[in-house]
Parts: sequence; C-alpha cells; structure tokens
Amino acid sequence: MRLALLVALAAACRSPDGPAPVKKETAPAPAPVVDAAPPVRAPQPTTTQVPGPDQPVVSFGGASVFGSESFVILPTGSASETIRRPGKPDEVKNGMLSPAELRRLHDDLAAASCCSLASKRTVGVPDEGHTNLNVGFMGLVCSVSLWDNEWHELPAAAACAKLLDRFRKRLR
Repeated sequence: MRLALLVALAAACRSPDGPAPVKKETAPAPAPVVDAAPPVRAPQPTTTQVPGPDQPVVSFGGASVFGSESFVILPTGSASETIRRPGKPDEVKNGMLSPAELRRLHDDLAAASCCSLASKRTVGVPDEGHTNLNVGFMGLVCSVSLWDNEWHELPAAAACAKLLDRFRKRLR
C-alpha cells in the first residue's frame, strides 16, 4: 500500500514535458594570484656594500659537535681567535695587524676570489659542521659557507684558508 501511494505521488509530481533539467551552479572564477614579493634569489657576493665601522673586516669560523673556532679581525687591525672544546677551558689568542697587512689581506682575498667560493655538496659527512667566511672590507663584502672539509678539499677554498692561517699563527 505504501508503494502504491509513492508511485501515485511521483506520477502526480511529474511534468508532462519530462524531468526538469538539473541546473548546475557555477562558482565565480577565482581571482588570479598575484605575488607581491619579488622572487627569492640566492645571496650573491658583492663589492658595492659598505661595512659598518664597528663590524669585523674578516670573521672565519664555525661549530660542530667537537666545539667551535672563531677568528675575527676588526678594522683597527685587532685580531682574536677563540677555540672552544667541550669540557675544556676556552683558548683565546690575540694580536694586531698593521694597516699595510690589512690592505694586503684585502688584496689577497680579492685576488684569490674568496668571495666566489661555493659549496660542491648538499650534505656533509657525519658530524661535519659548516665554517663561514665573512668579509667586510670597504669594496669587498661577502659571506661564504662551506662544509668544514671543503676548506681543505677544494683548491680555491684551501688557498683562502691558508691566507687566513698566515695571520692566525701569529696570534698569542
């Protein structure tokens, strides 16, 4: 009986022209996405920036699970190296570079293209850290980060590290 009632009701509601077309609603087209920010590019070494007067002209160092090392030269020629090892007292050495030595270091870093160094690897070996070179001389400003071993494995990086070691060895 229920079935007969539903069939009769359905027949009464049916249109003589056939079933009504199903109307699909269309959503308005989404607004185009506009990226207001400029594209992000990898930092590039530059020779046009001017460093701040209290900023180091050279900082070289890094950290790993074995400790950290930092070598800093200020515009005055004052140089210091700090070595930290877990469970040991810090080693701090200080010294002074003359204005002529600062000019020579600037020229040597530029001639060796130290600001053009780039890592050749995407991952380090286990427990290998990064060592960073930041140069802030007038007319020569850059930041370079290489895996620790690359500073010895890559010939150009080894030449730059050797330039800095020449001054580090003089510190007391």
